[in-house]
Amino acid sequence: MLLLIIAASLLGSGLTQNIRYVYSIQTTNCNKNFLVDSSASNFGKITPRKYYGINPYLKIRNKIRFTELRAEYMNDKKQPK
Repeated sequence: MLLLIIAASLLGSGLTQNIRYVYSIQTTNCNKNFLVDSSASNFGKITPRKYYGINPYLKIRNKIRFTELRAEYMNDKKQPK
């Protein structure tokens, strides 16, 4: 017996800014630089995030019991303000 299950997940959520500093990356002429926004209004805002995941499972029956192989892949994207 061979059983293959693939599950996918998506979560749209956010994180609360507990400090006033928001860091971002600016790319100019192939150079990447950190930028800091230290506005007091950043405190308490929600930083949006989206999580994507996939979970494949493979279950194989052997002579005595079952053998399971599991994997998980997750990716998240921070959305700009």
